[in-house]
Amino acid sequence: MKVSMLPQTSLRPTFPFWLTLCLLLSLGSVGVLGTVPAFAQGKKQDSEQNFTQREDADFQLRLGQQAQQRGQTEKAIFHWLKAENIYQRFGDEEGLGTTLDYLGEAYVATGDNRAAESAFRRRLAVARDRDDLQAQMFALNNLGTIFLQQANYLIAEEVFTDALAIARSVENTLAAGISLNNLGLAATLQGEYSEAVKRYSTALLFRREARDPAGEALTLTNLADALLYGGAPEEAIIAYKDAFLAAEDIRDFDNQFRALEGQFLSNKAMARTSFIFRDLNRWQTFAREQGNITEEFKTIEHAAYLYAELGDRPQAEIFLEKAIDLATEIGALDRIAFLRQKLAEMQYGKL
Repeated sequence: MKVSMLPQTSLRPTFPFWLTLCLLLSLGSVGVLGTVPAFAQGKKQDSEQNFTQREDADFQLRLGQQAQQRGQTEKAIFHWLKAENIYQRFGDEEGLGTTLDYLGEAYVATGDNRAAESAFRRRLAVARDRDDLQAQMFALNNLGTIFLQQANYLIAEEVFTDALAIARSVENTLAAGISLNNLGLAATLQGEYSEAVKRYSTALLFRREARDPAGEALTLTNLADALLYGGAPEEAIIAYKDAFLAAEDIRDFDNQFRALEGQFLSNKAMARTSFIFRDLNRWQTFAREQGNITEEFKTIEHAAYLYAELGDRPQAEIFLEKAIDLATEIGALDRIAFLRQKLAEMQYGKL
């Protein structure tokens, strides 16, 4: 069974082809039975028809996976909708649930949150029909993530709380860590930073007990963010350093970048000028090492503003021009217009 979460939860195990394997074993057992009595022919034909449909559905599911791996999300959705229809028609709830997981994630990738919500709601219904508690936990977390994106924070909290209750009832530390991390995110988005810190801290205990290094790195970074936003930059720096090391161990570049940016912002909040430039240089060096132009652009933009704040207009102009060049390279049209306006204002003010 495929158990998957949206990207921010950092849980997406590889889909095992156990369903296909079971079908092949079934085919072998039919061959061993030999001649089927006449009274059983009708049932045999129905069984063969269902088997053919299941094969077709599995095939569509795999075609969708292959399209997704090639970055063809719309094509993947096309195949998964076909698979969903077939699974639903002959009542294969296992295959249907898996397909709805994929559809929900694909709709999120295309920005169609309404369709994603519908897919995850149906996934949850299937999981409840089958009394599949594990699938319920992950479906609830995925659904709650959609509510967060829609700024429906209270509803999201209710959904995450339901997921946490199930996780605790079955002693699933992995799902408990995910649910508490998401509850922390809901609190952060509502400005309840003290509550967010409590939830993230508890989530960390479950992440470590579950030996979930990706989840631990994510939650550490989220915890550091909550500390920074809550007015505790010194504590945030410690958490960001821990987050960077945890992310470094598993080559989680996204959270390494978040941790580097967080350390810079924390020192900036405390007006530690020497540390600010040190952090900015570390961030920029790492961005160049990884060939990440978007992150490098962010460091150049920050440098421009820093020099402007320090009253060094010539350096600020140089970095603004560099930022405009990088923004052009990555196609950040909104930033290009904004930076050009800032550069013009600075040059006008200098005249």
